[in-house]
Amino acid sequence: MEDIREQIEVANEVGQAISTPLGMDDVDEQDLEDELERLVEEDLQNQFKDVSVPTNGQKGTSFPLVISLYSSERLHCSPAVPAQPAKAKPSAEEDEFAALGAEMGI
Repeated sequence: MEDIREQIEVANEVGQAISTPLGMDDVDEQDLEDELERLVEEDLQNQFKDVSVPTNGQKGTSFPLVISLYSSERLHCSPAVPAQPAKAKPSAEEDEFAALGAEMGI
């Protein structure tokens, strides 16, 4: 009976040792989040370092694209130029459909 208790005690110690992460006792969650944010910002800077920014037509004046992650828990982007829908020239196929629609009275 004593052997069984001893085996159960050893099994409990092994289970406790397995469930406890090594070296993670003194890690602060905020430190991890700060490091992740720093790494993400560094990665973004590396990705966008060769991106040219359009200007408003005046020399020496530009409105850069501003990217800020993790501020207010969402991604904010300020475009350099106000977004305007592109006016694409209708293709020949679209012209044909428009003409057909006009003939049919649609």
